[in-house]
Amino acid sequence: MAERFPRSFSARRKILIVDDELINCEILSAILENDYDISFAHNGKDALELLTSTDSEFSLIMLDLMMPVMDGDAFLEQKKLIPSLRDIPVIVLTSETKKEVESLRHGATDFIKKPYESPEIIQARVERIIENYESTRTIRDTSADLATGLYTKEYFDHFAKEILKNHPQGDFDMVVIYLTNFTIAEELAGPIAMSKALHEVGEYLRDEARKFGGITTRSSQEAFLFLGEHRESYDEFFHGLVDMLTAEFGASRLRMKLGIYPHIDMNSKLPEMCARAFDAFEAIRNDSVAKVNYYDAKLHEANVLHERLLQCFENSLQNQEFKVFFQPKYSIEGDEPRLAGAEALVRWAHPEFGMISPGVFIPLFEKYGYIRSLDRFVYEKTAEMISRLKKELGVELPISCNVSRVDIFDPNLCDVICSLVQKYGFEPKLLHLEVTETVYSENTIELIAKTAHLREMGFEIEMDDFGSGYSSLNMLSSLPFDVLKIDTGFVRNMFESDKNLRILHSIIDLAKFLEVRTVAEGVENKEQLDKLKEFGCDLIQGYYFSKPLPEEDFFARVKGELVS
Repeated sequence: MAERFPRSFSARRKILIVDDELINCEILSAILENDYDISFAHNGKDALELLTSTDSEFSLIMLDLMMPVMDGDAFLEQKKLIPSLRDIPVIVLTSETKKEVESLRHGATDFIKKPYESPEIIQARVERIIENYESTRTIRDTSADLATGLYTKEYFDHFAKEILKNHPQGDFDMVVIYLTNFTIAEELAGPIAMSKALHEVGEYLRDEARKFGGITTRSSQEAFLFLGEHRESYDEFFHGLVDMLTAEFGASRLRMKLGIYPHIDMNSKLPEMCARAFDAFEAIRNDSVAKVNYYDAKLHEANVLHERLLQCFENSLQNQEFKVFFQPKYSIEGDEPRLAGAEALVRWAHPEFGMISPGVFIPLFEKYGYIRSLDRFVYEKTAEMISRLKKELGVELPISCNVSRVDIFDPNLCDVICSLVQKYGFEPKLLHLEVTETVYSENTIELIAKTAHLREMGFEIEMDDFGSGYSSLNMLSSLPFDVLKIDTGFVRNMFESDKNLRILHSIIDLAKFLEVRTVAEGVENKEQLDKLKEFGCDLIQGYYFSKPLPEEDFFARVKGELVS
């Protein structure tokens, strides 16, 4: 937003005169041109085109009512529908007294009678209206989100605290409304349509806030916050919003989910209330079915556990409570499967909570910034095992380890990995780096550069969990990777239908076309193994051959199978 200056220091304001009578335009221009920049339009249609096609900010519109093509009344109606024009003040120019009240109802700010009053009166009225407009606009611009018209987060926080303070016995809910496909929807619909959509969402939430004694804001690009009186069901709220957007923009453009913290604890601080609503949303973020979720005792217990885990992370790392297990990978080319590699997997043996699932602590550490330290630990243990196998058994066995979405964009990643290779003395090709498919779609240009550089240095890149995210064929053809790891869901569900089998077969054929190897994860029985071999899959990984093994058990497995 441009900085506002006192009147004596500001640039000349711009006024648009809309009138088809040349003489009227000349009279008003002569009165105002010494103090303002004047533009002209000769009907409402031309005025709308000028206002919406220029970057210039007009401080006032002076509008005749009787014009061809589009008269003044029609112009006022159209202006109200365009968010960027809605607040610009309009002085109606009319000789009909009965039109004055009607014009004010249509959105005019003031009127000047024809024939025109003295120049001094016109100048004074114009100056007053522009100053009032700019004062109101300054307040609005600092308190409102320009895209939606809602309060900014700062003003929301201020007024929300006032509402809660003045109603200590009230029963309120905090709700987050999250647009889950904002970026894709904007690409599909275009920025203009998305701007209108955001404004409509803002209008809907503002109306709901009025009805339920609350307040609302846009807290980020994708998210809105809503504080209102408690309601037993949000079905009507959710479907009303969906129906409005569907009617305006089509069924598949904007999708959303609600996270609700009901019956908020009035003794909690506002940031904690908002965080709990977001926690409710996060619990269903990746759920393809759930649309509305409530913060409850189960989520609260999970949050308490998460806080405990974060507090003891550093000590657990120092006390070697984190363990690296290795799950063998088997080549199924030829007559007999043979051990051909492994994946390093981290486990947490907590002294109080026991074995903690990676599905719990890895997303938690990614969210709060601890994952980089954990990644470094896994890289080190993986390098140790590769070196030990080579030195003690004479076996060069490639081992892959996961690179988190945080670490893959770390500018120091290449230096860290290379230093381990030098420290432990093995070829870079023995250390495979797994990057999940979803990360590839987040910042493709930077990721291509990073993975290409790693491959040039001799490391092999594996695209992990292929099929769990979104990858276009065009993107696949441009990404540098050596191995495609098929998501375990494809293997688990492969025999549920012929369609599933055809998809799995197509993925393996696609990998062959791209000249990369395939690894199928989650193989648990011989039937799956035989079908994958028939399709031409290169390697498999799963409980059919081995669960993830502790270091010594894995070392013994390699020694028993690969050392004669």
